[in-house]
Amino acid sequence: MSNYNAHNERIKREYFEYLVHAEGKSEATITETNASLLRWEKFIGFTELTRLQKSAVVEFKSHLMQLRVSRTGEPLQAMSQVTIMTHLKAFYLWLSKQAAYKRHINLSYVDYFRLTANETRGARGPKLKQGPSLAQIRMAFEAMPTETEVEMRNRAMFVMPILTGVRIHALITLRLKHVDVENGVLFQPAKEVRTKFGKNMVSAFFPVDTVFRDAVEEWVLYLTQDKGFQPDDPLFPAPLMAHDTNRGYYAAGVSRDFWLSTSSPRMVFLEAFERVGLPRFTPHSFRCTLALIGQERCQTPQEMKAWSQNLGHQHMLTTFTSYGTLPPEMQHRLIQAMA
Repeated sequence: MSNYNAHNERIKREYFEYLVHAEGKSEATITETNASLLRWEKFIGFTELTRLQKSAVVEFKSHLMQLRVSRTGEPLQAMSQVTIMTHLKAFYLWLSKQAAYKRHINLSYVDYFRLTANETRGARGPKLKQGPSLAQIRMAFEAMPTETEVEMRNRAMFVMPILTGVRIHALITLRLKHVDVENGVLFQPAKEVRTKFGKNMVSAFFPVDTVFRDAVEEWVLYLTQDKGFQPDDPLFPAPLMAHDTNRGYYAAGVSRDFWLSTSSPRMVFLEAFERVGLPRFTPHSFRCTLALIGQERCQTPQEMKAWSQNLGHQHMLTTFTSYGTLPPEMQHRLIQAMA
């Protein structure tokens, strides 16, 4: 069976150009949309996308519900199913408006790209996002090795999200000039840092643990004084790869290059927690931790607003609903304490 259709590729290229230039969609959105379209193409055997059949759409929905994620063996999450169907519906609505293709598209079939109302509500409902506790972060941090400059970089990179709430894509694009350790401030200009929605952000260091701040300060001093790094050099550079005696690769130090993807930096976090027998918390989960800390410490509306704004949120509700859902054990403890 063919795994490529040149006609489909031309159509998709047109659609992606439309998403970028007419709707201003980001590279991440294009990547997600392409993945959804590719999943659909595989299901229909790479026949032409213009040959939309109602029966195929119905069968595809059943197919998604039966899928298992290869890495975990778990069913495909409902939100992932909703996202795929949303991408496909948007694509075919666009296709139905193109002069060269609209005569082939039955709009009533396009409406079938949706899950049931209950499935959609369940997928978009609030989810419990569990972050590590400060004690767990400190435990993982203290167990991280410190002998090489790569290990020094890993320790500083590990604590940056809990100090500032920075996201992983922004983390790996930070430059030395973006951090002011003395005043405890992180700058994230959208022209140089991959921030969410391309927003300019300024974050004060959260008051979590002075040990974390010391690790970042030590790393910045090492880069500037020992390595001679300049303001535009990466704050957390990619490793400098070298050959060992067996012609294999190993990290001989740090380069002056930025990471090309988030995969390896993300593993630094997962392995740090795994090393001490804890769940493999992601760097993004640190934002959940900060949201819960904010609920405990903020006493006035102004403090709540400052904490939320420091996370880069325009609205406080985003902080306390998307990230601040209480774990069940904390919910029960607080209710019982009210007695």
